[in-house]
Amino acid sequence: MRRDNLKMVKKNNIGNDVIFIQNVLNSIGFKVGNVDGVFGPNTERGVRQFQNTFGLKVDGIVGKETFVILNKANNVRHFTVDEFRCRHCGSVKLDINLLLKLEELRKSVGNRPITINSGYRCPVHNRKVNGAVNSQHLYGKAADISLKDITMKILAAKVNEVFAKGGVGYYSSFVHVDVRGYRARWNSF
Repeated sequence: MRRDNLKMVKKNNIGNDVIFIQNVLNSIGFKVGNVDGVFGPNTERGVRQFQNTFGLKVDGIVGKETFVILNKANNVRHFTVDEFRCRHCGSVKLDINLLLKLEELRKSVGNRPITINSGYRCPVHNRKVNGAVNSQHLYGKAADISLKDITMKILAAKVNEVFAKGGVGYYSSFVHVDVRGYRARWNSF
């Protein structure tokens, strides 16, 4: 269900807009409890976490900018924010376009599950794994992924198509994908 005319929604509001917000938050991993159409403290907390994760102004109010990202997040069916948390500190930052591209990739490979091996990395974790100084993982724009039962040749063709304007790096046990906004390719083996 896409919402096109959402008005500003905040604590103590009730109705269908709140139901939409609660459904999206729950589906991508910001657990706000029962979908009851009441913008209470759990929904406000979930909105704040959502805003923080996606680099929005953190005010707990669903205005235009938050709504745009919520509407896009409504198209994310197979991934949750927890899959992208930093393995060092547990923080998470995400670019919604990465999630949308991963959904597109999953569809293009026959709806096969995609394993997220690494998502967001805090600076400490990035240094520990010898990540690039300006790694897209630092900005929530990258994921290292793997898929079972698919040849590297087929995967490479699909990844190159879906991430045509992003970064793609091939490693022995995973593929790096990112939404940096320009084409970059490398192979480590």
